[in-house]
Formats: sequence, C-alpha cells, structure tokens
Amino acid sequence: MQETFSDTLAFAERWRTGILATPAATFDSTAQTQVTGSVLTIVPATRKDGAHFSGYVSVATFDLRAVSIAVELRRATTNGAATIFAAATDSNNWLGFRIEAGTLSIESHTGGKAASRKRGYDPAQHRFLRLRSSNIAEVVVWETSADGKNWNPEYVETAAIDLSHLRIALSAGTTKRIESPGTAVFDNVIVEMMP
Repeated sequence: MQETFSDTLAFAERWRTGILATPAATFDSTAQTQVTGSVLTIVPATRKDGAHFSGYVSVATFDLRAVSIAVELRRATTNGAATIFAAATDSNNWLGFRIEAGTLSIESHTGGKAASRKRGYDPAQHRFLRLRSSNIAEVVVWETSADGKNWNPEYVETAAIDLSHLRIALSAGTTKRIESPGTAVFDNVIVEMMP
C-alpha cells in the first residue's frame, strides 16, 4: 500500500481524523488538519495551554512482523510543537518518532511507560522515517533516510507490545502555549511486505 494523499475520494475509507499516540483528551478539533495538494497538513492550535493534538489514524491495522511502515515527512512543526509518526494500539502502547524543538526522539510506549532515545533532527537526513521488525528476532527497528531508498538504522529494541494489530498515526500538536507552531506536512505513507 502506498498513500500519496492524491485520491481524496477514497481517503475516508483509509483514514479517520483523530489521534492515537496521545490520550484521547488531547484531541483538538480546532487544529487545521486537511489533505490538499497531495499532502496531509496539520497546523496545531495556537495559544492554548496544555496538550492539544490532531491528525489522522489509519482505518486498517497492520502486522509489523509482516510489513514495514514508512512515511515521508516533508516538514515538521516548529517552535516547540511536536510532530509524531507512530504505529500504535493506543496512547499507552506505541512505537514511533517524535520531532520536537529540533530533536528527533525514537520512542516506545509499553503499558503507559515511555522510553525515548534522542538525537538532533536533520530535516534532510530524516526526511523519511520507517518502522519495521526483523525476521531473525522479534525486534523493532527504527530507521531514517534522506531519499526513502537507503535506510540508516537508528535504534533496535526487543518488541514489548503486540505488533500484530497496529494502526498508523500521523499527528502534530502542542503541550504548552505556543504562538506559532508551524505546520507538519506528511506525504507517501508506504506499507511494504517484509522480504
């Protein structure tokens, strides 16, 4: 499956507006979330205290033991706002990437406990983000790429959540009052069968 956000007629069959990597109470319908020009854009709400997120969640679930899931992140939010790409069961159980305040965080959430590895975010080198498992052992691999073809492993971890029914979550938002959070722009969600 490749989602290029160009077929807006069938979009509602594949995606629903919402969040999954943050608690349901953080969903903010006032954020500008739309598909336009063959990309998904999310402009988080401005000047609001607390956590406010919006985005899209895949209708279908995927087995990360059988497929890899990747996305092209054309632009991340700015000024302390967060951009998230995740494979999730719910807000307590997910794997993914968070870009916030110039940092790329590799995150795993298991039963509400979060673990994070951080490094500097480079928009060119980290343009593509991918999650996959290994066919050798039940581990999850977080990878980045500048071109979507040559992948750099960023981290490997033994799978601690059920990988068999994960939804894709693309979201952006704020955890504090921000005047100008910028815009998250996603393109090319690619789900590929593992070799």
